[in-house]
Amino acid sequence: MERLTERDEYDNADIIDVDSSDLQSNLSYKEFNLVTEALNRLAEFEDEREEWVKTYEACKRVIEEYGLEAQMYMVIEELSELIKSVCKHRRADNYKNIIEEIADVEIMLQQLKIMLQILPSEIQKIKEQKLQRTIDKIKEAAKRSELND
Repeated sequence: MERLTERDEYDNADIIDVDSSDLQSNLSYKEFNLVTEALNRLAEFEDEREEWVKTYEACKRVIEEYGLEAQMYMVIEELSELIKSVCKHRRADNYKNIIEEIADVEIMLQQLKIMLQILPSEIQKIKEQKLQRTIDKIKEAAKRSELND
């Protein structure tokens, strides 16, 4: 999918092949600002999509190179390294190591999703359900606490 936006010298998004001065002259100040804000959000989405595609392609290449079984074991290894790093954080500040281990785990989770053909929407739906269930539990506990006071 081709980009619809490009960045100008001020890092603002413009529609490709559209002169922004024409837009500005035909819109009120408020309208132009709204259009600019929407274009900047679209450009951010396009940037994120490009990064996602690069990551996806790199992960597919790694899976093809090392194979499914080896990468499944790497998921386990990287998860265990993150667990150890979080446990160590209780004794000593190892913030940078945790960040590194999170990055490793996120890469491996991306590969796992590719290997098992899991759609991001499937995960997002379950995450939303689980977060809502937790929020509901918090609200219920707060109601019980108010009744006990």
